Amino acid sequence: MKQTAIDWLVEQVKSKDNQKSFSILQWLKIIEKAKEMEQEQIEEAWKRGNLPTSLGRVLTEKDYYNETYGHNK
Repeated sequence: MKQTAIDWLVEQVKSKDNQKSFSILQWLKIIEKAKEMEQEQIEEAWKRGNLPTSLGRVLTEKDYYNETYGHNK
């Protein structure tokens, strides 16, 4: 199961060590990293687009999200 960019960002924000020691510049770098991760995830989703699964069916966007990230939203 992959981690979404938002899940990763929340993890960084919740980290007590990060909260105590990171400067504004470091937080801006973390946010930039999350944006890069999100772009990569969007590009990967686009590439997988309408490719049939091993069962020959095409995934809906919700199926893709749930199967890739393991969330039920």
